[in-house]
Amino acid sequence: MDRSNQSGSRARLLVIEDADDSREMLKFLLEIKGYVVDTAPDGNEGIALARARSPAVAVIDIGLPGMDGWSVATTLRRELDDRIRLIAYTSWGRAEDRARSAAAGFDAHLVKPIGVGDLLQTISHLLHTD
Repeated sequence: MDRSNQSGSRARLLVIEDADDSREMLKFLLEIKGYVVDTAPDGNEGIALARARSPAVAVIDIGLPGMDGWSVATTLRRELDDRIRLIAYTSWGRAEDRARSAAAGFDAHLVKPIGVGDLLQTISHLLHTD
């Protein structure tokens, strides 16, 4: 997919995170870098936003209430295919967690706490990957 219209800092991102402070901090940090950021506190709202807003990249917490992040990723990958890049943003970093993320369709698996630079580098890489 050609992401040339979304590859700059004005790319639209989606953050799906149930912890209010973490969600708002990620939004703030990403907006400072020039991204347009939508947020959702749970998987169902996140999927609805992804359908409506077509973000280039979604940063998804795995440990969401109700529908976990792996289920969100599976749904988004099935519905949006390669029109969206997916980043697992989680405290779960075992090999089996990473394998499950890959199987669900995540493009990257980042373990909390992660430095902002690492997150930004991952987003940039995914925006420039076809």
